[in-house]
Amino acid sequence: MNPSKENSVLENQDFTDNVTSSSNRQRRMVTGGQVVAFTVGISSFNLNHLGDYHTIIFDKAITNIGNAYSVNSGIFQTPLKGVYVFTLTMMVIPYHAEYLQIVVDGNLITDIAAFASSINEYVSTTRQWVLDLKAGSEVWIRTSPIGNRGEIHGHMHTSFSGFLLFQTA
Repeated sequence: MNPSKENSVLENQDFTDNVTSSSNRQRRMVTGGQVVAFTVGISSFNLNHLGDYHTIIFDKAITNIGNAYSVNSGIFQTPLKGVYVFTLTMMVIPYHAEYLQIVVDGNLITDIAAFASSINEYVSTTRQWVLDLKAGSEVWIRTSPIGNRGEIHGHMHTSFSGFLLFQTA
């Protein structure tokens, strides 16, 4: 992990020795009792004609513990400094492809793509990120200008989840 960055993607580290340690299990629990976790999805059947850099609004909350995700804006705001885990599953409709991006405080982290361009099948893909974020950071999903056809299958088949893994100092 690069300590000079306020927000960073955690680099691969060997946690093998720590996994069995009871002190590590205690450290992984959120101190102060604050729990942050959400799973949200797109409730409409399909999202069509989205355009480039369009924020995806996951309008149906399955879980929103801590109320840090807004179903109105599509933005998750971190209440605490810490390491968060985010998972995005997206499904595209037949004969379409889509790239989506995860963004933190306006900065692109990376993207995810699903390709059904040449087949008459729905295609799903999932990607997960572990991010070290400061309190008040904003995280959202948006369309990309690359390969964007604006056709995402909803009906809760496209979803976004996140939770606080542990707080950092």
